[in-house]
Amino acid sequence: MDDVDGVQAQIARTMLESGDWVTARLNKIAYMEKPPMKYWLIAVFFGIFGVHDWVARLPIALGAALLAWIAFHFGKWSLSERAGFQAGLAISTCIGLFLFTWVIKLDLVLLCSLGTVLFFL
Repeated sequence: MDDVDGVQAQIARTMLESGDWVTARLNKIAYMEKPPMKYWLIAVFFGIFGVHDWVARLPIALGAALLAWIAFHFGKWSLSERAGFQAGLAISTCIGLFLFTWVIKLDLVLLCSLGTVLFFL
C-alpha cells in the first residue's frame, strides 16, 4: 500500500548485499535522508531470517513486545505485580502500538530504548 516501506527494505537489502554499512544507497544513489540505524536493524534481520517483507517489520514488532515487558517490570518494581501487569497490558493493547508497528518507523524502538534507560536508571 505504501512505497516507503519498500524503499526502506530495499536500502537495507542493498546494505546487506554490498557490504557497505556506512552509506545508505537506493538504486546506487546515496540516500542520506534518514539515520542508518533503521537500515542496520533491518539488514541484520535480513541476514538472519532471509529477505522477506515480514522480516523488515520484525525489529519494530520485537521492540513493541520488549516495551510491554519493560512496562511490566517497571510497574512491578515501583508499585506491585498487579500494577506491572496492568501497565504491560495497557501498553500491549494500545491502539497506537498497532498503528505504528505495521509501518517501518523506528519511533517504537526509540521509545523502547528510552524505557530501558529509565528502568535501569
